[in-house]
Amino acid sequence: MKVLSINLNTYQEEKQMDKFMRIANEIVNRNIDVILFCEAGQSLMAKYVEGDIRKDNAVKIICDKVNEILGSQVYKFKWEMVHFGFKIYEEGVAIMSKLPLENIESKYVSQTSDVFTFKSRKILKATINNVDFYSCHLGWEDDEKEPFSKQMELLDQFVDKNRFSILGGTFNNDVKTKSYRQIISSVYVDLYAKYKPE
Repeated sequence: MKVLSINLNTYQEEKQMDKFMRIANEIVNRNIDVILFCEAGQSLMAKYVEGDIRKDNAVKIICDKVNEILGSQVYKFKWEMVHFGFKIYEEGVAIMSKLPLENIESKYVSQTSDVFTFKSRKILKATINNVDFYSCHLGWEDDEKEPFSKQMELLDQFVDKNRFSILGGTFNNDVKTKSYRQIISSVYVDLYAKYKPE
């Protein structure tokens, strides 16, 4: 199974549509099975097209393009809003897959679940082909109000240790931090560190 984890940076980069098209083409070319997105935004002014998904939802655009390239509705996705960002976006996490998404759950791991607070953090989980996938976006080590350590503890409680799980997304702390050591001192393995070329 091929998995991609990507931070879309909520429309904060130039040439967004070009970026989305490049991502869609890579998903097709590399035959990616599951994609974990964070900072996946949609603008407050865009029209709703289905449920809570707006026309310019970044994951919807990517998913639609992938399916267009493939010529059929192969991929599906689940997106959840986490908080408002930059005053004009709904920012969220998402999981996209060509395999069925089952047992979908979400949980705030921040002390607050206030969507008007950009430090709110939510995890989205889905079971795909008997593997649990978690799309994560956690805070910073030195944040006094929303410390990473507390968020990681709640994430750790959310993960079912009796099942094979893959966590992706943004953990906002590099390999030299205490927060990184907190992650790998538990049951988790950093696959990038394990397999990156020397």
